[in-house]
Amino acid sequence: MRTSKRIIEGVSGSDFHLGANSVPTEQIVDGLNRLITNRPLFKDIDLAIFAGDVFDRLLPHPSMEAIRSREWMDDTTKLAAEENVIIGILEGTPMHDWRQSRYFLETNVAMGNIADIRYADVVKVEYIAPLGIHVLWVPDEAHPNCALTKIAVEKALLEAGVTEVDITVLHGQFRHQFPSHLHDTGIDFHDTEFYDRITRHFVFIGHIHHHSIYKKFVSHGSIERLHHGYESPKGVVRFTLDLDNPKKSKCWFVENTSAKIFKTIKITGEDLNYEADNVRIAVANLPLGSAVRLEAIAEHPIHNLLSGFKREFPHFSWSSKYSKVKKIEKTRDLTERARRQRISIRRENLKALIEPKLDVHSPDLKQCVLKILEKCL
Repeated sequence: MRTSKRIIEGVSGSDFHLGANSVPTEQIVDGLNRLITNRPLFKDIDLAIFAGDVFDRLLPHPSMEAIRSREWMDDTTKLAAEENVIIGILEGTPMHDWRQSRYFLETNVAMGNIADIRYADVVKVEYIAPLGIHVLWVPDEAHPNCALTKIAVEKALLEAGVTEVDITVLHGQFRHQFPSHLHDTGIDFHDTEFYDRITRHFVFIGHIHHHSIYKKFVSHGSIERLHHGYESPKGVVRFTLDLDNPKKSKCWFVENTSAKIFKTIKITGEDLNYEADNVRIAVANLPLGSAVRLEAIAEHPIHNLLSGFKREFPHFSWSSKYSKVKKIEKTRDLTERARRQRISIRRENLKALIEPKLDVHSPDLKQCVLKILEKCL
């Protein structure tokens, strides 16, 4: 830790997705250790934030992914203790994290509480006394919708006795992160103006795997590419907080230049030999282990060459995609997929999901059902 008490240095990242099937966990850990959890960086910072989706899925034990992930968490806890760096961890999307990040707390206890680790799986405002800052933590799917989450944030601010926080760590999505034609399609967005108003320095965002900066809103992106369509740069953000003058606070992107390449090659021409040569040229300089996808209409003969490309370039993973002919259908399909919202049903949120549905019944019946539900939980 190197804080001057009024200037705070930190690093923030999200969407590590340890255990992802498309990228080896060892490669993800390597990226984390190069960009975040290394001694030279920890000597220069005060705060490291992991803003949700540390994991990709519930990992079985014992598995190599689980073992390597826990080794990284053990090493990170020791490093944080040795360099006096505070670690803040936000629970991400339930279907990804499954509260597995709580292992940071467990291993810290087993080591004798050697590190200062903050973990948040509910909406709360926390005062981090060693740094003199208030942090708002907003997990993904904390409540059934963004409006109810906003109410929970207002309550948390009231309970903490503050009207604004220094930084907000939020795992979710905002309108400005989406193309304009999706803004009014029914997607549930967080309130940009509200979070901008209550945050002095930065709102660090997870969930969307593309880096962007808009006003105070800093989307890390993800540390690795996990699927096709992830061609944008991946990495984390470094930041400096000037507690005396938020206008002097700054943040900047640190790219993971070794992130896995997922390259889509679109085939539109009818000359098969010409298009096949173009594919060979396109992949000639790709790093080993890259994923290559050929996109063409279903009838295009390039799909028949896929097995040949696999034999010719066995150090890549190959796949094909049938492109849609009508652009209007593609747009409509994208809109429908974007409108869908996946909500995980858990003991913690079951009552909040069911209660609004009971308003169509009499108050007595509603209360009866809720009492039965409470006994079952």
